Amino acid sequence: MKSALRKIVVTTFVLLVVGFLPTGAFADTKVTVRMIQAAAQPESIHPDLKDLAGYFQRFGTFKSFQPAGVKEITLKLDETGSMVLPSGDKLELQYRGTSKEFVKLRFSLADMSMNIRIHDGGIFFHSGVAYKGGRIILAIRAIDVP
Repeated sequence: MKSALRKIVVTTFVLLVVGFLPTGAFADTKVTVRMIQAAAQPESIHPDLKDLAGYFQRFGTFKSFQPAGVKEITLKLDETGSMVLPSGDKLELQYRGTSKEFVKLRFSLADMSMNIRIHDGGIFFHSGVAYKGGRIILAIRAIDVP
């Protein structure tokens, strides 16, 4: 009888603890980095980037936007993934977990490093690095995967 009661108490405790953990506690995150070559001329947006066209006005003097590559990585908590941009610069992203509806990443590029938060499924833009008379803009999407 004691043994059965002990099993019930332990099972109930485990279920309560697991039930109150944040939903993202055990999730990985899938990060997609779209690299976009931005230039002042000619004024054009490549058809593959039409879904991002509404955001490009934020980049002031740039009027030409062409795809320069796409990389996708899945990261576990505290894991760091890296990729080389067309400019030769190395981008590192470390998954730092979730907070409410945000995916938290450590973003490191060239001599800069910062913490960023991206709405789960949302996009973070960074003006990147100089490249061929323009810039490489990074559009980073993060999605938690259970």
